Amino acid sequence: MVTKAFNKEAEMTIPFGVPLDFGYKEIKDMADLMDEDAHSGRVKDPASHVEDPSTLFSVNSVAIRLNNNLLTAAGMRGFETAVARLLDDPARLSWLDLSFNKLDTIPEEIFAFTELTTLYLHGNQISKPREFAKLARFPKLRNITMHGNPIEKVPNYRLRVMCRVPTALKLDFSRITRVDRDTANNYAIEQEQARNKL
Repeated sequence: MVTKAFNKEAEMTIPFGVPLDFGYKEIKDMADLMDEDAHSGRVKDPASHVEDPSTLFSVNSVAIRLNNNLLTAAGMRGFETAVARLLDDPARLSWLDLSFNKLDTIPEEIFAFTELTTLYLHGNQISKPREFAKLARFPKLRNITMHGNPIEKVPNYRLRVMCRVPTALKLDFSRITRVDRDTANNYAIEQEQARNKL
């Protein structure tokens, strides 16, 4: 078996570091988050200041894990400020894991991060169908999980999510096929026609 030697210099030039992992810390709100050390990843150096972080070639991370905590929608207040303290370039946040918390809605605070491509919300308490509509506010979302929430029992759950997130490639860790997408498009047309008849 051939193994590649570890190259520390090459490792240091990776443009996006490993996810900041704050999972399993019983975090209830953003104050708790700021009091915790990450299991892995490098938090932004508070002494560093860059006028335009988008010019940075290498940033500490573009991903945050907050899974298996005690976060509620109210506990997410101040998330944007917290991310600004954690990431070299907060606007690049593209991967967020909020799975297995106590969220009953998709927190408004996360919609500031329009670069999100992956959002894990599985294992929460989201139950209202109106939450599907919120997902359309993420123009680049590719991977979404919502299974393990009461909303999963809503009729046509999978079709409704696919209709709201036309950019999604995976839903609940399952690839969205062309047939899935066609079925979702037909479902959307049928729903629109039914609304127009009213």
